[in-house]
Amino acid sequence: MMNSTADGSIEDAMAVYYTYNGYGELTEVETDSGLSAVYTYDVTGCRQSKTVNGETTRHIWDGDNMVYETDGGGAAKAKYYRASKLIAQKTGTATSYYN
Repeated sequence: MMNSTADGSIEDAMAVYYTYNGYGELTEVETDSGLSAVYTYDVTGCRQSKTVNGETTRHIWDGDNMVYETDGGGAAKAKYYRASKLIAQKTGTATSYYN
């Protein structure tokens, strides 16, 4: 990953390393600057959790649709509202709507 200035000069660069399991699912991301992310999946391939720099987010599914995200202690972080597609996401007091 590289960041550049307005004139196109390289400002800084960072190496990013990706690890996948035997099913092709992303299981880990590490950077040379210390960022660490770990992902877990259930047997159907739905992501169950992500842990970024020690902070875990768990995903709750209804079939193929993610309906909630919780923190590592189980407190709600986000709720997803669906009809035939994703129509809204509520995070705390903010709600985002999708077309």
